Amino acid sequence: KISGDLMASQRLSFLQEIEAPKARAAAPVDPEEPASVEVFLGMGAYVEQHPELVADVGKVFAFALSEPESAWVLDLKNAPGAVIEGAGDSDCALSLSEADFVAMSRGEVDPMKLYMEGRLKISGDLMASQKLTFLQEIDGGALKEQIAARKAARARGEAPAPPAPKRQAVAPGLFEALAARGAALGATVQLDITEPDASWVIEADGSVHIGEAEAPAATFTLSDEALAALAGGGDPRDLFQRGQLHVHGDVRLARKLTLLHGLA
Repeated sequence: KISGDLMASQRLSFLQEIEAPKARAAAPVDPEEPASVEVFLGMGAYVEQHPELVADVGKVFAFALSEPESAWVLDLKNAPGAVIEGAGDSDCALSLSEADFVAMSRGEVDPMKLYMEGRLKISGDLMASQKLTFLQEIDGGALKEQIAARKAARARGEAPAPPAPKRQAVAPGLFEALAARGAALGATVQLDITEPDASWVIEADGSVHIGEAEAPAATFTLSDEALAALAGGGDPRDLFQRGQLHVHGDVRLARKLTLLHGLA
C-alpha cells in the first residue's frame, strides 16, 4: 500500500540493482581449542601427577559422549589410576554430548544444571559424580606438551611413553604401620601431608585413618618427604625450626611425633 506521492515510489527501482550480500564465512575453528580427546588426554596426565586421587575418590567412571560418539573410562579406584579409551565397567556412568562435556570440564556449565535439564544422564552411584569437581582444576596449558605427545602417539596407534619414575609417597604405608603399632599421642591430631596432598588423623586411642578430624588438638602440616625424614629418626623441633613442619594448635604435641620414628 502506498500513500502520499505515488510517482515517487517509481524511483525505488534502484533497489533491484543491489546485490544480495554474500553469506559470511564461518569463523575458522581454532586448532588449539580443546575437545573431548584433549580433555581426556589431559585428564590422564593429571591423574599420573596426582596419584592421591585414587585414595580421595575411589571410583571408576564411564563417559559415553555423543555428537560425535566416543567412550572413555576414568579409573580412580585401582592405583595408580588411569584414563582408558573405550567402554568399560564402572561405578558411575555419565552420558552427555561432547560439547556439554567439554563445557563442563572447563567450568563453563554447572553439571547439576545439565542433569536437571536432562542433558546429563547418570546411572550407578549418583553421589560419586560429585567427586568429579577436580576436572575443573586441570590446567590444559600446563599439560600442553604431554597432551601433544599423547595425541601423536595415539595417531600412530602407539601407547604413550610411560612417565618418568616418581618418588613414591611414604605416608600411606607409614600410617598403616603406625596403626598396626597401636601407638597413641593421648590426643587427636591431624597431619596434612603435601606433595602429594592427603590428610591423616591419629585419634587419641591410637587408631589411624585418612580424612579430617572434627576438632583436633593440633594440626601438623609437612611434606611427604619431611614425613619420611621424621619417620627415619628426624627431630620434630629441627623440622619446625627449618620451616618444614607447621603446627596449628597445641605445639607441645609436636614432641610426641617421635612415635613415628622407625616407621620409614
